[in-house]
Amino acid sequence: MPIGEALYPLRTSNHVTAISPNRLLCPPIPPLIVPFVASIIFSAWLAWYLTRPISLIRKGARKLAGGALETRIVPDLGGRKDELADLGKEFDDMAAKIGRLLNDQQRLLNDVSHELRSPLARIQLAIELSRQQPARKEELIGRIEKESERLDLLVGDLLTLSRLESQSMQHPATAVDIKALIADIAEDAAFEAERRSVSLHVACAENLITQGHQELLHRALENCVRNAVAHSPQQGEVKITANAAEGKIEITISDQGEGVPPEQLEALFQPFVQFNPQSHHSGYCLGLSIAKRAITLHHGTISAANQKAGGLSVSISLPSHRRQRW
Repeated sequence: MPIGEALYPLRTSNHVTAISPNRLLCPPIPPLIVPFVASIIFSAWLAWYLTRPISLIRKGARKLAGGALETRIVPDLGGRKDELADLGKEFDDMAAKIGRLLNDQQRLLNDVSHELRSPLARIQLAIELSRQQPARKEELIGRIEKESERLDLLVGDLLTLSRLESQSMQHPATAVDIKALIADIAEDAAFEAERRSVSLHVACAENLITQGHQELLHRALENCVRNAVAHSPQQGEVKITANAAEGKIEITISDQGEGVPPEQLEALFQPFVQFNPQSHHSGYCLGLSIAKRAITLHHGTISAANQKAGGLSVSISLPSHRRQRW
């Protein structure tokens, strides 16, 4: 008998039984208590495991809405490989895209402000000089007119770019003959090319038909051709080819200019990007940006590459006779 335990008599029908007080105070545990407690603990852990990613996404959404564009939640999810981890990855992708869009918007706003300031400053200077030097009035009026035209061109390009970015230009899709479109563009570009002694060579296959908006496609291809002409050297050559391949219309526009640094080829289609400040081209570097948005809106692709022989080659791929909703 353990020390400290006392025996108490318990009378039965024929004899007396001694029992310990500890046995009276600690009744036996029912057999279902242990699995019940274990199930409660497991359920609590499972609820925490399932709701933790949702809580992280909710907190991340609040931070993102508050302006913390660097918010990411995948690192806090550990090594999960379930649907909630996929949801977290989608959240991070969305946050990264929003961050890029806002950064691009801010950069575009800064670039637009800079580009608008320069011609406005020249107009203001011309007005002041015309007051101080009446003899130069005609010359200064010509300068004001020129700067006003540049402002008008810039604002028009910005409006087109904005509408293409938001895809708000809703137009009915029609059949567009790419060969006829290129012929029309080449005819107009020939005047500018002739002035700079640049020759145009066009080679297009027959029956190149796509579905889309003709004015947008005309604007996109014309911007690429005019860009090639503007950056070609004197006595240079611009080649335009168009062929059909595997349900696509492949268009290539190449020049013999200086090309673009390889690491900056992707930025070529961003607005206000100009790699050669000394270039004779006086545009605002919006042409290729507008071309990219227009081609993308037509479910096509556009890219640029340097040629081995020198110059830049712009490649455009469009769906062949594909009907689209606008």
